[in-house]
Order: sequence, then C-alpha cells, then structure tokens
Amino acid sequence: MRRRTTIVTAAMLAASGFAFAAPASADLDTRCIGTAGAVTVPGDLFVPAGRSCDLTGTTIQGDVRVQAGADLLITGGTIEGAVTVQQDGYFDAVETAVGGAVTLRAGFGAYLESSEFAGNVRSVTVDGAAVEGFLISDGSAVGGNLDARTGDLFAESSTVGGNLIADGTVYADVFDVVVEGNLTVRNGNEYGSVVCGSEVYGNGTFSANTGALQIGAATPLAECDATSYWNRSVTVTGNTGGVTIDQNIIRNNLTATGNDPVAAVGSDNRVRGEIIGDTTPLRGSMTGVRALRATADRDAAALADAETRRTDAEAAAAQAGPAAL
Repeated sequence: MRRRTTIVTAAMLAASGFAFAAPASADLDTRCIGTAGAVTVPGDLFVPAGRSCDLTGTTIQGDVRVQAGADLLITGGTIEGAVTVQQDGYFDAVETAVGGAVTLRAGFGAYLESSEFAGNVRSVTVDGAAVEGFLISDGSAVGGNLDARTGDLFAESSTVGGNLIADGTVYADVFDVVVEGNLTVRNGNEYGSVVCGSEVYGNGTFSANTGALQIGAATPLAECDATSYWNRSVTVTGNTGGVTIDQNIIRNNLTATGNDPVAAVGSDNRVRGEIIGDTTPLRGSMTGVRALRATADRDAAALADAETRRTDAEAAAAQAGPAAL
C-alpha cells in the first residue's frame, strides 16, 4: 500500500471534520503484537500476519495495516489515518474514531460498534480469496459510504452519510439505519435482504437479486413493526427470489418491473407518487415462517463469528504480553 505523506493525511482529516494533529513522524512504522493501553503511536501501525493486537484507549497518528490472518481489536481509541485489512484479517472497533477509510480486502470481517468513521467503510474480494467475510455496523456513524461487495452485510442502529451499497453480497440486512444518500442492493444476495425501520434520503434500488427481498413489511424474512421512509423513489427490477413491499412511506414513485414472481405490495404503504409496473396484493404465507427463522439464524451467526474471533484474538494478544509501542 502506498503510504500517505503527512500533508495529505492532515488535509483529508481536516476535510472530514476531524481536528487531529499531524503525525510527529510519517516515517515511523510500529509493529503491534500483544496488548497496549492509552499511549500515542506517532506514525503508522501494522499487525504482522497471523498475530493479534489488542488496544485500549490508544491513539494512532498514522495509517493501520492488518496483515493476512491478523487481528486488531481497539476499544476507546483513535486512528487518525486509514485502516486496511488483508485476507482473513479481522478488525474490531468499539467506541473508536477513525479519520480515514476502512477497507477489507477479503478479510475475515469487521465488527464496528458505537464508533465513528469519517471516510468510506468498504469490503471487497480479491482474486482467489476463499474468505467472503462479513461487515457489521452496530450503532456506528459512517461519514462516507458503507459499501459491501462480498460476504455478509448487517447494519443496525447506524447512520451513513453517503450511500449504502450491497453489491454481490451473500445477504444484506438493514435495521433502523439512516442513509443520507442512496440505498442499493443488487447482483446476488442469494440469502435475501431486509430493510426495516430505516430512513433513506436518496433513492432505493433493488435489482438482479436471487434471494427474497423484504422492503419494510412484517414478513417473510424478519419481524418488522417499524415503517421505513424513502425521501425519493424506490425501484425494484429483475429480481427472482420474491419481493414484499409494505409499511413504507415513499415520497416519489414505486417502480416494480421484470420481477419473477411479481412484486407483492401491501396495503400499509403510502406512495406519494405513482406505482409503476407489475405488482400483486400482498398476502400472508406460511413459507415466511421458515424464512424468518433462517434470517434470525444468519444474523446471529455473523455476530457469533465476530465474538469467536474477538475472543481468540484477546487470548492470543494476552499471551503475547505487552506490545512494544
């Protein structure tokens, strides 16, 4: 990865609204194995392949690299630069502020709880990677895009300042999330997608998905008693896993074309514009009970994977002892 100069990093952080100081030395590159507390790392930090680093209250004034198979846990800390996670690496941030982008490159996963991210948070695949991974945002604020291009996406009680994108993911579940830009779910999602109790101030687009889509509604994939709000249009096209649309306020048009089966639209929608395309009235189905159980299981499984990896990383870091930061 090309390392940033001090000038570029400071400018990007200032543009993101982070009033961080510039690194004392951009040439410093600190290795982290083990545990550390409320210290300041004046340059970049990296976790070597296969090793674990557990930080509490630590400030990192540069970029962070989590190498292949490595783990970085940070609680109550600050990362002024960007975070890059390589294949099968794991990033766990709780009550932490990150000034740059977070990028998972076929990582095992990222668990982001009650944290703030000034830039984009993105998961991508790489050629030949065996790991699809997960991206979990729980009560976090993402200033840029939340963008998943592989694996599982689960966002809950979070805010996204840019766009929320699930493109080629295994599934995408969005509960109680505010999206200032567009929300897009497309090209895959074989295990389906749920959008429940959320606010989207751009457009909503659901296209070319093979799994079931639940846009609002109370079934079939998840229990949802909260209305979703769409400030612009919602477009649902070319999906083959079934679509249910209910309990939504859509300020512009609802367009549903080329879906097989035809999209089912419930009576609890309020569409301020037009309903365009082919739809059918939403009716209850017992198949939803099975789908509901599967959805609860998959979200729980992603959280369990994060908990297991975190626990293993904590143990490995503790065994390694204090990190030489």
